[in-house]
Amino acid sequence: MTWAKKQTGFTIVELLIVVVVIAILAAIAIVSYNGITSRANVSKSVSDLRGMQKLIEMYKVDKGSYPLTSGWRYTNYALPNGGDNFIPGLVPEYAPSLPRPAAGAYIYNSNGTDYKVMRYGSIPAGEWAVASSQLTIDGAGTSNSDRYGFWSPGGAGF
Repeated sequence: MTWAKKQTGFTIVELLIVVVVIAILAAIAIVSYNGITSRANVSKSVSDLRGMQKLIEMYKVDKGSYPLTSGWRYTNYALPNGGDNFIPGLVPEYAPSLPRPAAGAYIYNSNGTDYKVMRYGSIPAGEWAVASSQLTIDGAGTSNSDRYGFWSPGGAGF
């Protein structure tokens, strides 16, 4: 009597099921990662903007007015060290340097009596949803819906 040798291994169906499960898990991980990075970008921007707001308010307490500009001033992720003067008078007296955003720009405008400091630029939908729950949105639903930040009561009109 001859015995047939039993073959071991996986069938093609079993292999396909494993590949599909791995693909589904990878898709879930990628979607979760994108949401986490959006929240992290917003958290960084919120922290940066709140820090700048505190510096601006300290400047006003000491000098009697907000740091004055003759229009919008900005810093962005591409400016290596040249962006520290976008809010005049804060560096080096109040802070060693001002933060730069991971993307987009931080912008500032003041007439001395009121001010506005914001994150400006292309804002991904996931980041926009998180930002709208934490900050004041400038012109939400209009052509200005690409920025968020803080401002004094009279600064809303800038």
